[in-house]
Amino acid sequence: MNELRWNLDALYPGFADPRFTADFSELETRLSELTAWTDRELNGATDAAAKLETFLEGLIGIRRLMSRLGAFAHLTLAVDSKDHQAKQAMDRLQGKSGDVTGLEVRLIQFLKGLADLDEVIARSPLLTEHAFFLRENKRRSDHLRSEAE
Repeated sequence: MNELRWNLDALYPGFADPRFTADFSELETRLSELTAWTDRELNGATDAAAKLETFLEGLIGIRRLMSRLGAFAHLTLAVDSKDHQAKQAMDRLQGKSGDVTGLEVRLIQFLKGLADLDEVIARSPLLTEHAFFLRENKRRSDHLRSEAE
C-alpha cells in the first residue's frame, strides 16, 4: 500500500536541503540585525516615519521566513508526529518567536512615546498600509509598564 505524503517540495524537499539551512541562517541574521538596529535607533520621535518603515520592513522579512520555515516543519509533523527533524525545527522556531516578541515590545515602547501616530502614518504609504497594526500596538502601549516598573 502506498503511504500518502504531503509534497512539500515547493517549500523545501527536506530538512537537509541547503535552502532550508540558508533560510534558517538568514532568519537568525535578520533577527540579530533588527535587534541591534532597534536597540541603537528605535528611540526618540525624530524621523519616526523612517524608523517605523525600517522596523516594519525588517519585521515583515523575518515573519515571511518564519512562516515558510514553520509551514514546512508543521506540515511535516502533521504527517509524522515523530519526525525528529521537524520537532527540532519547531523548537528552534519557537525560540525565535520569543526574539520577535522582544522586538514587538520595543516597537510598543517606541509608539508609546509618539504624540501623534496618525500624522506619522500619513507620511508613508508603507505605514498607511500597516496603519491598523501600528494603531493596535499604540493602543497596547497604554497598558505597558515602563522599564523602571
